[in-house]
Amino acid sequence: MASWATRGAAILAAGVTFFALSGCVISGAQAPSSESSTATAPAPLDTATPDRVAPVVVVAGLDVDGENVTVSGYVAGIVESGGVCNFVLTGPRSDRTVSGAGYADSSSTSCGALQVKRTDLSGGKWNVVLQYTAVDGTVSSSAPRAMELP
Repeated sequence: MASWATRGAAILAAGVTFFALSGCVISGAQAPSSESSTATAPAPLDTATPDRVAPVVVVAGLDVDGENVTVSGYVAGIVESGGVCNFVLTGPRSDRTVSGAGYADSSSTSCGALQVKRTDLSGGKWNVVLQYTAVDGTVSSSAPRAMELP
């Protein structure tokens, strides 16, 4: 029995190795030259540049328990701590702003997650905008993100 188990393990290992190496490049193969290639690099997902600070609303919605509305976001194009993140919620009958500090992370400024009591907001369609005030006083705003509350 041990010999069949050993043979089975060897066959399995060979199969795994074959499939793992099937995506490797064969030694000596040449990549196409940049002169003959007409393909262009894909556009980056993040459109922020060092000159352009771009706040982004990531989450805007009612929590599962229905008690709170959570908003969160980040600011691309700037890495700093000490700025102010203002989430402006514009609704059918009122506006509400919830604020928090911005914190530097590895490649952007995080605004974390902030909450508003559900009972403080009326039902209906809302827009959420992240307005970020940088340490130097510069204010940048995100595109609005739609949210609907029952």
